Amino acid sequence: MYLLAGAVWYNVLTLIGHLLFPVRPLQDNLARCYEQLARYLELKSRMFDPDIEDESQAPLYDLALANGQLMATLNQTKLSLLTRLRGDRGQRGTRRTLHYYFVAQDIHERASSSHIQYQTLREHFRHSDVLFRFQRLMSMQGQACQQLSRCILLRQPYQHDPHFERAFTHIDAALERMRDNGAPADLLKTLGFLLNNLRAIDAQLATIESEQAQALPHNNDENELADDSPHGLE
Repeated sequence: MYLLAGAVWYNVLTLIGHLLFPVRPLQDNLARCYEQLARYLELKSRMFDPDIEDESQAPLYDLALANGQLMATLNQTKLSLLTRLRGDRGQRGTRRTLHYYFVAQDIHERASSSHIQYQTLREHFRHSDVLFRFQRLMSMQGQACQQLSRCILLRQPYQHDPHFERAFTHIDAALERMRDNGAPADLLKTLGFLLNNLRAIDAQLATIESEQAQALPHNNDENELADDSPHGLE
């Protein structure tokens, strides 16, 4: 229901955006990046559902499909940005759009870099609240990306949800309880690595409207955009 509602909202806001601000394919591509990031994060969050059927491959298939669609949209946006950079290098609007693109790229790389044995985690922590908390946090980050997509379409500033801080505090407490109860060190290390990536994603979202972040020099923008190195699928 969340994904369907998000898709409907995206289409409605795209239409409104075209009526208010015609001929802006780059902004539309960028908004689509965050809309698809939202879908990817939501689907990945479901992998932490402790009640998921372990023998089902459908969630992994859906996640891989969403990842492929997201990467295609990121590449399409990159091509639009390369064209824009050659035409009006240094303009404030271009720098802002470029910053948004690099944030989307970084969020995707961090979200897809954690290769996790989901079934193993579910077997060990099925009766713990830690998987639920990771699931909720990733779902919240997906909702934040959905909100950011709308803000891009309507050219409104993004406001980061202050409830993220509490979500991280609860995860820290859950991991500490697991550590005290003698949970396997390798699984705790895996969750710790994932948590670090989610913190980095949160930091990117929290500061995306920062003037300081947008003003950071990008001396090798075209080289970075031209990097076609592959990224992880899960």
